[in-house]
Amino acid sequence: MIINTLFYFILPWLIALFVIRIDIKIILVIAPFAAIAANILNTITVEYNWVDVTPYTFETNFESIPMVLGIIPVFSSIFISIVINSQNDFRWFLVFSIVNTLIEWIFLWLGLARYTNGWNIGWTFVVYLVGYGSVYGYYRLLCRWKVI
Repeated sequence: MIINTLFYFILPWLIALFVIRIDIKIILVIAPFAAIAANILNTITVEYNWVDVTPYTFETNFESIPMVLGIIPVFSSIFISIVINSQNDFRWFLVFSIVNTLIEWIFLWLGLARYTNGWNIGWTFVVYLVGYGSVYGYYRLLCRWKVI
């Protein structure tokens, strides 16, 4: 759990805040929504026993909290920050979905996650498409309401 907290929570937030320097307004409006969306999608995959996160215990959903509150909201904030400064939203939507899927594939390869009950990397890609799609939809809604 200490490794999960360090690599999936502390390190991503330090990089986002001090290296990339994402606009704090984007973080404040996007990160909470991304964390909620990630938690919902993660809970579904864990409750249906499709995905386990190291350390493999009964409370796998607990072990994934650093990811739900760390790397996913950070990547989502970076995604929206790039979309705001870009002309091709769809390209970035695909890039972030693919990159996150590749990162999870590396976690699988390293033994930090495992799939069961027919889950595979293709379904993981679909989950990231749904997640980033919901973040993008939320961003468009915020634009319409002139929040961002």
